Amino acid sequence: MRVSGTQEGWAVANTRAIGAISAGLLGGPVVGLLAGFIGGAHRCTIGGFTGLACGLSTTFEGLLGGLAHLRLRETEIDGKVAFTTGIIGELAQMAIILAVARPFQEALAGLVIVERPGVLTCQKHSRDNPVGIGKRQVHGAYLLLATSA
Repeated sequence: MRVSGTQEGWAVANTRAIGAISAGLLGGPVVGLLAGFIGGAHRCTIGGFTGLACGLSTTFEGLLGGLAHLRLRETEIDGKVAFTTGIIGELAQMAIILAVARPFQEALAGLVIVERPGVLTCQKHSRDNPVGIGKRQVHGAYLLLATSA
């Protein structure tokens, strides 16, 4: 297994979903959808076999945060809401990756390695800081995973 961002067969894991979900939770569905689309479009330009799937899932996660905002308009959006929304978003991301990314076996192998820590990392930020910002946030942290060719 080689780690590189320039060869075929690699995937990118990061904390991109925190921004999209937070935008939706704070600004509603239009803001969440736009933030998710921007993050998702950027992810698509990075490439890798999960590029499109991750781009779609980031857009969905922003919309999900916005829908939670609408549903809970009259209540405070606290750590529990952010935690639950983040878990649902990350589970949806896994499903989208498995449905869209090809080859399927590599997508599945990547999820086994990345997603459990990814869900827990995003949720740690959400629990401690519901809007996902502050000194604990790791902006643009990428883990490049390469599968052996």
